[in-house]
Amino acid sequence: MKLSKIYSNFPRRFRTVSFNEGLNVVLGRIKEVKARDKDTHNLGKTLFAQMIDFCLLKKRDADFFLYKNDRFDDFVFFLEVETHAGEYVTVRRSVNEASKGAFKRHKTPDQDFSELPEKKWDHWNLPFDKAKEVLDGLLDLTVLKPWSFRQAVSYSLRSQRDYDEPFKLAKFAGSHSEWKPFLSHILGFDGKTVARGYELEEAIATLESEERNLIARTSGVADPDQLRGQIEIVQQEVAGIEQELAKFDFSPEDKRLTRELVSQIDSRIVQLNESRYALSSDRAKIESALGVRLSIDLKSLKKIFEDSKVYFGDQVKKDFDALEKFNKQLAEERDGYLQKDLEEIESQLVQIDEELAKLNERRAEALASLTDNESLSKYKRHTKQLISRQTDLETLRRTENVLSELAENRKEIKAKKKELETVSAALEKAVNKQPDRYKDIRHYFDQIVKKIVDKHGNLYSRVNSKGHLEFDVEVLDDSAKPTSAGQGFSYGRLLCIAFDLAIMRAYSEEPFPHFVFHDGFLETLDDRKKLNLIEVSREYCKYGIQHIVTVIESELPRMANGKKFAFTGEETILSLTDEGDTGRLFKMPPW
Repeated sequence: MKLSKIYSNFPRRFRTVSFNEGLNVVLGRIKEVKARDKDTHNLGKTLFAQMIDFCLLKKRDADFFLYKNDRFDDFVFFLEVETHAGEYVTVRRSVNEASKGAFKRHKTPDQDFSELPEKKWDHWNLPFDKAKEVLDGLLDLTVLKPWSFRQAVSYSLRSQRDYDEPFKLAKFAGSHSEWKPFLSHILGFDGKTVARGYELEEAIATLESEERNLIARTSGVADPDQLRGQIEIVQQEVAGIEQELAKFDFSPEDKRLTRELVSQIDSRIVQLNESRYALSSDRAKIESALGVRLSIDLKSLKKIFEDSKVYFGDQVKKDFDALEKFNKQLAEERDGYLQKDLEEIESQLVQIDEELAKLNERRAEALASLTDNESLSKYKRHTKQLISRQTDLETLRRTENVLSELAENRKEIKAKKKELETVSAALEKAVNKQPDRYKDIRHYFDQIVKKIVDKHGNLYSRVNSKGHLEFDVEVLDDSAKPTSAGQGFSYGRLLCIAFDLAIMRAYSEEPFPHFVFHDGFLETLDDRKKLNLIEVSREYCKYGIQHIVTVIESELPRMANGKKFAFTGEETILSLTDEGDTGRLFKMPPW
């Protein structure tokens, strides 16, 4: 899979770009040197990658610039893609109907379907999920299965925010389970096994949370047989009281009232007391959960970075700010639902209390109407005792059910922990064996790093204490010992680029995305390293890799003869300048 062409229905407002098979340079150039209020950072170099991602059916994001400005409402974008089979697929996606996609297969490249009527498209305005499914089938990147092309595209489009580490991109802000199984698959490991490890960990965490809730409901009773003994004792007491009540003999009217008291009023009182107990327990849990927040102390975090002599960049702060904002929004939304539940519980408790008050009043009236003698006093004591013991019995039985649930819960935890150990052992075995694909990628990675900085690059893996697969990279000195070079920003960017190219080389002959985009390709490197990196890029493009890079003209290195390096005209697919609106990717005023 390679990119062939990108264009829109407004060619005078968005540049049409045709891609090369090999190196593709997006060059930002300064024309008005004396204009200090202008620079090359708002010309559209970064937007170019975002437009490719948009055409490849990136999920809709309300903060994306196309959706935030009505000047783009009428735009329709087209991306022509070459498949592994040598055919072409054009993807059509409009801004107004971004949740839909249309596709056209064709044999020859460099087509313009901006005015193609609806009936001529193979698939027209499919719903978003269906569109991704169809495009996945058209691209037929079988080596990615069971994952779709979208996971691979994430690694093929590396933005300025994605150079912190080779493996986890900025867009993967969530759990490792969202990206590491796919990355493991690409590196030659069993991604399904890796995914299963995260599924088990999440399931165990959920079960352990349930276990804590169940323990809280057992009232301190831990032994099921101990509880069974208590139930038998109370059952016997209840049966004895009921036998005593059966011996009382009142007048017919007294008997009717007594029957009503025992069979109706008292039974309802027991039932309501049970409901009140359960609702009060739920209320306590909700009240303890309300207001829980994840607090991030950025000042302390920044001090830790400074003490460790690690640069605490603005992007790190933004990422943590975004995390804290997301947590706050999530917690507020959760509190809203909990508050509604709490209000419902409070309403039910009020209703129960009101009904209990009426029942107790009715019970008192019924008892008062009976003959006031010694038998009546005994009857009152026995009925009161019966209600109390019946309530105790129901509470013990409920606790017995909880203990039964707890036993099943612990049984399931044990089984899943055992399975997680099996998964961990399988991953340990895979790391020790080293899959062929993994060995190829680490070899190419070392080769690239060595050619650029004259030091070896080590890509390695391990299974962490939680049983999950971990990956890391490092730069080695002449004695093959790790150095701190890889921790710097300059080398960090270089290691990301080397990692991407190594993967592309390993899959160069298979149905895989064979294009990779690096925004800010030469930034932060000295001239010698820049020249080496350009040489490696050109070399790797000979293996069928389509390397798309953005470069600012002022960052081009000087060669040994003192002359400024220049990419060839064939390599430069897009030249952006600061000469007014016409120099930008979108030939219109900034927004």
